Amino acid sequence: MKNIRYCILLLFILFSCDSYIPYPVLADEDALLKLQCVVGEADSTVVYVSKAYMVTHAHRPSGVYEDMLNSSLTFIVNGDTLEYKAEKDITDRYVVYHQFSAGDRIEVLCSAPGVPDVSASTVIPDVPDDLIGHSEIIKGDDYTITGKLLLNYGTGADLHLSADLHITDVYCRYEDGVLIRSDRIIHKIPLTFESNEWAAGYNLRSGHIETDPSGKVITVEVKTEAALKVNVLSKELYYWGLHQQSSTMSPSSYTNVNGGLGYVGAMNQYVCETVTFEQQ
Repeated sequence: MKNIRYCILLLFILFSCDSYIPYPVLADEDALLKLQCVVGEADSTVVYVSKAYMVTHAHRPSGVYEDMLNSSLTFIVNGDTLEYKAEKDITDRYVVYHQFSAGDRIEVLCSAPGVPDVSASTVIPDVPDDLIGHSEIIKGDDYTITGKLLLNYGTGADLHLSADLHITDVYCRYEDGVLIRSDRIIHKIPLTFESNEWAAGYNLRSGHIETDPSGKVITVEVKTEAALKVNVLSKELYYWGLHQQSSTMSPSSYTNVNGGLGYVGAMNQYVCETVTFEQQ
């Protein structure tokens, strides 16, 4: 009876969780290459390459300096190989400057001495024209704003989505009317579902005027740009994030890297509302 219950539970897990994919089956390797990359999030795309040691292997290095990884990367978009800037060390970092479009197919190939070659692919998702039903950024009082978003769920039902209220605060410091410095601070606030809408709030920062001990007038002005952004995620990026939220310490994890670990995913970002608030 115990075996029957165990089989039923195992079948339920397998059929109810399509984001569960085990680590690659190892032969004699004690380490694999790990790729981490999100394509389409910004003007520059970064591929992080590292070596992941298997905790099940007793000869995992510990407390000693590791040699440089010396990896080699090929980054392909729609069949064309793109150039990149590389920073190489124990782990390697490749920066690709390219403007991606919906439907672009990305392939990443990587190799390094002493570990199996790896590859991964993803496609930039499309953003339907009628995805957004309504969006607005409302100023409630002198210091509070709320971003609200209503999606056309019929359109976005089969998409992997996330939405954020992006805040950019620019602080300008003046001394006797002369600009001394300017600082930019960025916040990304995930929208949460409430009352049939996605919403997030933010308390606006205010400037001030004061006089320092020497009699100099110090003025700090603040300008805030608020933007509602919807992210359409590729299935690879969505499943990776889903697994990281549910179990960061699991002996198994989602990966779409053939022969290795990690993820290469893509996203397409749609800005549906932008409002600028001067010093309050």
